[in-house]
Amino acid sequence: LASWYRRMRRRGDSVRASESPFRRLPPLTARRALGGQAVFYAGLAVIVAVLTSRVAGGLPAVRFAPTWGDAAWGVLGVLAYLAYNAIAPILLGVLPGGRHVISWLARRNQVVFGNLPLGVLVALALMAGVFEELIFRGWLQPIAGLWMTSLVFALAHFPPHRCRWAHPVTWGMIALYFPVGLGMGALYIMRGNLFAPVMTHLVSDTLGLLVIARGVRRAAAGAQPAGSTRTAA
Repeated sequence: LASWYRRMRRRGDSVRASESPFRRLPPLTARRALGGQAVFYAGLAVIVAVLTSRVAGGLPAVRFAPTWGDAAWGVLGVLAYLAYNAIAPILLGVLPGGRHVISWLARRNQVVFGNLPLGVLVALALMAGVFEELIFRGWLQPIAGLWMTSLVFALAHFPPHRCRWAHPVTWGMIALYFPVGLGMGALYIMRGNLFAPVMTHLVSDTLGLLVIARGVRRAAAGAQPAGSTRTAA
């Protein structure tokens, strides 16, 4: 984050809005969205499973037990997510180059997720909540640690075949996702139960994707500009 900030400060507004940090922004159909997510999680699971098997001799034991206490922590996690998504755009608005991060992340969310049916958005949130928490927090974090896992989590949302890693805005978006990984990982460490992180992730992504879809539909009706900087999926 500090490195990205210094780089953006040096470049300032020289990064024009027309210089896309994305290699491509394909609108998703329901089939491509669900199929693509399934393939991504399957591939990621294989990579992490092989890594943990070589490093630790096998996958770590993961506790997933729905309890009222963990449900309460899940609710607190969702509230923290809402607060973060309210504060982050304000902070980005005053940082050098931050407005470019806001603009491009909103455009990414609008194009990729904006026209998907609501049922598909909920399914994507469910997949993300379950599989990302299992793979990153349940399997990877015990061997890689909180900080490294959170970095890998953020990088995985902006892979190099889709994003230009030489573009400072890409690292701004990665920096925006990094605290989310820290929060989820800290919650897992504190509770020793994957239920609270899964609940937080699932509900938060559902809310974020529904807000994106609502913005696109309202924009189509001429009510307001579309897009959202919410960290979703």
